[in-house]
Amino acid sequence: MAHRRRPLVTALALNTAALVVEVGSGLRASSLSLVMDGVHNLSDEAALGLLVFAYTLRTGLSGRLLRAANLFNSVGLLAISTVLVWQAFGRLSRPQAVLGLVPVVAGLTAAICN
Repeated sequence: MAHRRRPLVTALALNTAALVVEVGSGLRASSLSLVMDGVHNLSDEAALGLLVFAYTLRTGLSGRLLRAANLFNSVGLLAISTVLVWQAFGRLSRPQAVLGLVPVVAGLTAAICN
């Protein structure tokens, strides 16, 4: 199982880079979509961290941890979706200007990391 750890660690590092770029740029540009995608990457961070940990354990424990990672990621995505819908309705009632170029560059950077 050690051969699966290296790609997961690389994915974790790239996901961390995408998270930092999206949240930082999203806060600076007042872009709700970038901030929420960054928060989504935070749930991916936790799931990837659990996967890396699972592949360091013996088989019986790692199987349970893999299922826990999948469950955690799914619950995290549901929670983030709920917050996103709530925030979107708030933005519809009080629109904010978004710096157009910042979300484009940050989104492209995150797409490359993904």
